[in-house]
Amino acid sequence: MQHDSPFRPNYEGYALLGWILGAIAALVTRSLSSLPPEPFQWMIALSVLMGLWRAPAAWQLWSTHRALRGKALSFVTQAQVQRLAAREPASLWLGYGFVWTPHHAQRAWELLGQDRSAFLPRRTGMGSSWIHGLEGQERPLYQPLAETEGHTLIVGTTGAGKTRCFDLLITQAILREEAVIIIDPKGDRDLRDRAQQACLASGKADRFVYFHPGFPEHSVRLNPLKNFNRGTEIASRIAALIPSETGADPFKAFGQMALNNIVQGLLLVDTQPDLRTLRRYLEGGPEGLVVEAVSAWCGKHHPGFAGERRKMAEKARSPHQLAQALVSFYHAKVQPKQANSDLEGLVSMFQHDRTHYAKMVASLMPVLNMLTSSELGPLLSPTQGGASLEHQVVNSAGIINDAMVAYIGLDSLTDAMVGSAIGSLILADLTAVAGDRYNY
Repeated sequence: MQHDSPFRPNYEGYALLGWILGAIAALVTRSLSSLPPEPFQWMIALSVLMGLWRAPAAWQLWSTHRALRGKALSFVTQAQVQRLAAREPASLWLGYGFVWTPHHAQRAWELLGQDRSAFLPRRTGMGSSWIHGLEGQERPLYQPLAETEGHTLIVGTTGAGKTRCFDLLITQAILREEAVIIIDPKGDRDLRDRAQQACLASGKADRFVYFHPGFPEHSVRLNPLKNFNRGTEIASRIAALIPSETGADPFKAFGQMALNNIVQGLLLVDTQPDLRTLRRYLEGGPEGLVVEAVSAWCGKHHPGFAGERRKMAEKARSPHQLAQALVSFYHAKVQPKQANSDLEGLVSMFQHDRTHYAKMVASLMPVLNMLTSSELGPLLSPTQGGASLEHQVVNSAGIINDAMVAYIGLDSLTDAMVGSAIGSLILADLTAVAGDRYNY
């Protein structure tokens, strides 16, 4: 089969132009001369017939060359997206384009192997717009939703249109009433507004929630430690934020152990762990938690403990002395019959040398300080009091179960360390929710 490259000079167009000029010349000559008209009429007819023969090939080649010069940016409204998505409800509309085949690869190879200046415009923008010219007619492209259950990778340089592509995917997911979670490191106002408008279009504006540490007055309150399958997960999440060169840092290991002891103590007294609570017990000492945890455990497993505790409280001159008295009571009366390893870990930390303890958790405190300071404290620790209590409180499991649309801005350009820490905690929380859904 003979192959004719479409990226050659338009010889058919030159021939068409020649036949048109020949017909015009014959027509002018016949009108200006006294010669018999028949030869000129035959010449005009021949020129017209040859021109008609050459015209389709010349037009096709001209159209191919013109398409290589690219197209202007096209824009779609939300209503158009809804109509296009409704055509194939079981598919995801990706935009306009064509399926890449060996035919297009051959065309691209030919074009890249020759001087393209005659066909391509001077480069003024980003990307290679000539790719659109490899196919004369673009059509709506759809991807079956069943094929989107895995991972989808979208790559492109800055300004190439990745975020606008996300707009398209997010809008359709919202219109399908799916749960959508957008984690945006830098923050994109257009992306946020588009998600909110899609919620309005779906008729459920209250599905949209917005979290951003840079705008606490407009932000919902989000507890990144709300969801977990085991208490040890919380300690691991926070300890992972501690910078370490080797990954086996003894300070990091001690900090994780201290966090786990406090978390287990909080769970013993049916208290939801949050960042500010963990910071308070790490920074100020675990005496108060020891009193609550030992009292709760001994009250369950020792008859008449309430009276004993009342006597110890009357004799104690400080919370520390009360905690010591309760620990002694636990060791003497309850531990031999009903020991609790989680409680004993908390007690061991309480009895640890305070000076050495403060040195060992020193690498952990900066992480907790930056996540609980200023307006960020109430935003990430909604179980406690603080400013903006009227703001909505959400968590990852609730967002997914209620099919909400959450835009989570990390504000990483302003504070990269805090943004990275918040993002890590939220992703860990989402992982715990996914694990719970997978298991049950």
